Amino acid sequence: MFCKRMATLHKKGRERLEEIQAANRAETERLIGVLGDVLAAAREATTPTDSSPGQAPDVEGPGPDAEGVEERVGRLVLKALEDAGGIDELATAAEAVSAYRARPRRP
Repeated sequence: MFCKRMATLHKKGRERLEEIQAANRAETERLIGVLGDVLAAAREATTPTDSSPGQAPDVEGPGPDAEGVEERVGRLVLKALEDAGGIDELATAAEAVSAYRARPRRP
């Protein structure tokens, strides 16, 4: 009787773990998608658009409009974060996913 009860509890626990893992997998994929959007926004804002074809971009250092690029990167990154639900919601989701991540076992 005891063994049957323990087997039932074990089965329910395993099913619940699989549910949590599936939810975390989906949320992790969504967060990675948001990171991709942020990186795409940063790439878009920092890609030189005014250089002539065949002309290499200035590699000496930031140009005169470096502050403008930084502002544009900031605006596009914040827009990507807001489109994904906002910074607070994303931070909460990241904390929830990391709470269930596998931790190394101590010997």
